[in-house]
Amino acid sequence: MKRPLTLLLSGLLIAALFAVMQLLFIVREGEVAVVTQLGRPVRSITDAGLYRRWPWPVQRIYRYDHRLRTLQGSFEEALTADGKNILLALYAGWRIAEPIRFLERVGTVEQAETSLDGLLRTYKNAAVGQYRFSQFVNTDASALRGEELEQKVLEQARGQALERYVVELRVVGIRRLGLPE
Repeated sequence: MKRPLTLLLSGLLIAALFAVMQLLFIVREGEVAVVTQLGRPVRSITDAGLYRRWPWPVQRIYRYDHRLRTLQGSFEEALTADGKNILLALYAGWRIAEPIRFLERVGTVEQAETSLDGLLRTYKNAAVGQYRFSQFVNTDASALRGEELEQKVLEQARGQALERYVVELRVVGIRRLGLPE
């Protein structure tokens, strides 16, 4: 007689735990969450903690990492002002500026990185075209303009990234520089 009672209590405990998990969720440190109700965003949560919610068909939780993310740009050719080709790859440090607008406009981090890579590629190619080859490859360190190029790309891309993709660009740098064969 003890065994069916223990089995019943265990089953009820598991069912109660499942019900509690459907009504509560945790936002971790360094994470933001967007709560949607019937597909429409209703609130964003930026503070870590335990929060209430309605079960799945009514509310859904989208979680995003709110720490600084790193994007590794593509390594491709660009044309300098004096008509020479160089291979250049940038990296960018970015984070989500407004979680609700990010969910509405972009949706996923992967889509944001794809879009941000295209934006950086555009501004990188425009900026490289303003410098001569000798300003990228030179034995004289004072003639190099890599940091100037990084700053120019950051300043130009920052506004577009915030407006289009709701991401805040913090840093842009040259990850790799090479010469075509």
